[in-house]
Amino acid sequence: MGGGAMGPAGRADHLGGVPRALVFMAVGAFAKVVTSLLNSTSVHNAETLIRLVRSRPPGRPLITVGNHMSTLDDPLMWGFKGFPTTDAKLARWVLAAEDICFKNAILSYIFRLGKCIPTTRGGGIYQAHLDEALEVLSGGGWLHTFPEGKVSQANAPIRRLKWGTASLIVRAPVTPIVLPIVHCGFEKVMPEKFFFGRRPVVPLCKKDIKIIIGEPIEFDLQSLKQTAKTVSRESCIHSLGWPNTTPDGLDEAAQKWLYINISDQIRTVMERLRIFGATLKRFKGGSLIHTRWIFRLNEVERGDSTKFQQTHLYTNGHPMHCIPRPVEYLVSFLTVDEVDDLGVRFVMVSEWAKFHS
Repeated sequence: MGGGAMGPAGRADHLGGVPRALVFMAVGAFAKVVTSLLNSTSVHNAETLIRLVRSRPPGRPLITVGNHMSTLDDPLMWGFKGFPTTDAKLARWVLAAEDICFKNAILSYIFRLGKCIPTTRGGGIYQAHLDEALEVLSGGGWLHTFPEGKVSQANAPIRRLKWGTASLIVRAPVTPIVLPIVHCGFEKVMPEKFFFGRRPVVPLCKKDIKIIIGEPIEFDLQSLKQTAKTVSRESCIHSLGWPNTTPDGLDEAAQKWLYINISDQIRTVMERLRIFGATLKRFKGGSLIHTRWIFRLNEVERGDSTKFQQTHLYTNGHPMHCIPRPVEYLVSFLTVDEVDDLGVRFVMVSEWAKFHS
């Protein structure tokens, strides 16, 4: 793909690919040390991310979306055990703030080698830099975004998402696989206000980090676009300076509805993952345990999350704790097997998870 603002540094063949390989070896090793050695990290559903990074269908782009808890989320979130952090060819492209990562020529060169694409805060979803992100997706590449737009270390719900990620999903020639990732703990590794209101010079250690990886979100873009066109005929908005029509015939009102709808869907899933991660904190113990959540099947089919029964945590077949209710946030990524238990149909879900207090 093109080098953009830094020209050749953004290309894979720049100086035979050696500078990029060296950057990823160094940064990847740093991420491994901080995330896997100096801190305690547990990852839920890591195999889904690794599979999509290594062997998704040819030509199918991948967009991972994550919450933004610290300035070191990327690269530290890729430093968990088993992830190919040092492989420059498999590594993500990431949208990075121009005013932070591209302050001067040296930083710009290094971040370009690290497969970072500059974005201008307030530049809008049709800024030229995002055309470069579209190039990545057009080539079947992997792009990571922080759709909240900025770092927030508050223990609070996922904020309203910026529309840039949604616009990339819609505008990509091939609909990307969208994988949500939510984490907590990096805000303790690199707190914004550590000493006299400043960040620490180096990452802190002996912190608990949890990375919750969801399941791919499927978007029926054709259906959404048709709905957006219908909505646009019934609404009137002030001009946003966007293209009056897109190749799909979407005017500004239709584009706005579409981007809001997709952003809200992503945010809803991310918030479920965040609540799930917060729930894991309530269970004590530092070893891997086999857990089984049991729900009434008819209640899952009705989507009635307020009437789940017999929600017990098991280890070695013995009940240990009751999972706090309501538990509707678990529904979105259940692996379901139907079984009969004394004539009553249940859903049984098996996971391996590492719990920390």
